[in-house]
Amino acid sequence: MNNVLGFLEAKLMPLAAKTAQQRHLGAIRGAYVSFMPFIIVGSILLVISSFPNQNYQQFMSQAFGESWGAIIEIPFNAVFSTMSLFISFLVAFRLAEHYGEDRISCGILALVCFLILTPFIKVAESGGITVIPVEWIGTKGLFVAMIGSLLWTELFCWLKRKNLVIKMPEGVPPAVQESFAALIPALLVMILVLSIRILFENTHYQTIHQFIYEVVATPIRHYGTSYFGALMTVFSITIL
Repeated sequence: MNNVLGFLEAKLMPLAAKTAQQRHLGAIRGAYVSFMPFIIVGSILLVISSFPNQNYQQFMSQAFGESWGAIIEIPFNAVFSTMSLFISFLVAFRLAEHYGEDRISCGILALVCFLILTPFIKVAESGGITVIPVEWIGTKGLFVAMIGSLLWTELFCWLKRKNLVIKMPEGVPPAVQESFAALIPALLVMILVLSIRILFENTHYQTIHQFIYEVVATPIRHYGTSYFGALMTVFSITIL
């Protein structure tokens, strides 16, 4: 047993250390750590509203009314039904922090790009009412949010390193300089993202969200329910 533990420490610990220092994984990890308190609070409220005990449910209904569960779940829905929006911002924020770039600009850019890729639905042609379906801004859109934020931030930072920026004269406040420096890189990134949206609109998937969900997420979900998939999940959590 000691030999096995010694082998694992000798071979896996260096790998785990290198993996933990990888900037993209670190950005994703940092984003979830920042968002973790809200996930915990939302989960606690869900447990309170859905506790599987009939006597408890009857008592709460008598004390607070029949709709008490729906009211308690409002904060839960606010967190989990819009989770991808926050994660897209936070992943870009953390990656920009690693590069020493403007964190707010990168976070907003990632959020805008995520919304560009997300379909809007018109519910009233005459009234001009347009809504964003929560299907893709919740947990189902996390993969696009995370990977997209990494790609857009990398491209944004690369364009800035290539000096594709508007330079302001001396004496201009740093905040204004940062805003103008982000103009051209942000414009080019958004044009690219818009092109990606148009490309997928001309396929039977219609959106990149649907493509990722069918081609990547669904097979991974089925794989994750297997015994080997569960082992790999635990192993990945340990390494990361």
